[in-house]
Amino acid sequence: MPSFWAVFSCTESSSCVTLHIMSKRTRMFVLPSLIFMSLFAFLLFGHVRQTIHDRVLCSHGTHLLHLSDPIVVTVLRTQEEHRRGLSGKEELPPDEGVIFDFGVVGPQHFWMKDMRFSLDMIFLDSDWRVVKIFSAVHPDSYPDSFDSPDDTRYALEVTSGLVAREQLTVGTALRMLSCEEIY
Repeated sequence: MPSFWAVFSCTESSSCVTLHIMSKRTRMFVLPSLIFMSLFAFLLFGHVRQTIHDRVLCSHGTHLLHLSDPIVVTVLRTQEEHRRGLSGKEELPPDEGVIFDFGVVGPQHFWMKDMRFSLDMIFLDSDWRVVKIFSAVHPDSYPDSFDSPDDTRYALEVTSGLVAREQLTVGTALRMLSCEEIY
């Protein structure tokens, strides 16, 4: 005996209900197709939503650090930018940070001179892997020095608490995108 499903539908323009009958063979084709299309739409629109979110965050010359919530980072490349860093700034929003790109691998030395807020300092190697972390470094720590390992290429400074919130540890690989890559 054939198996049938009845599907009822109603439109706004009509008060009547239409009965659609699907055989087992039709169901075997329609249901997997609907599931596949739903999954495809979810994946597509999830990516589109993330891309739109990334574009809203981005501006010329900035990068995105992808964590559970993206962090907009400005890359500091020159010696003058490195020397100044975040000194003198009143605050750093929780969704922003700075990356010091030293251009070469080697030990680096940081301090909290003229800082007005606490930071998390994250030292990274050439592959964007965390090699050392200093959490909740307070401005009163000046003139103490915070030294990186020999394999440091980058330093990331973010608002205090990000390391704990993201559960970053030595060995964690970070993903950085240039905003120009997103557009």
